Amino acid sequence: MADTTAAPIKAVVLRDFTDATTEERFSANDTPELEAGRFENFKAAGLVRAAPVRRAKAAA
Repeated sequence: MADTTAAPIKAVVLRDFTDATTEERFSANDTPELEAGRFENFKAAGLVRAAPVRRAKAAA
């Protein structure tokens, strides 16, 4: 059986808010790793966006 657990998504918090379900507080510009479903809910509410992916420089 395949593992269907999605990897956490690195997010950028757009404004201060408290999650109504868990009462966890988030501050603007924080970069938490969120479960995919939680990320999508916060994104739909305009609270977070995906963090930019940093790519390693190629060795010279």
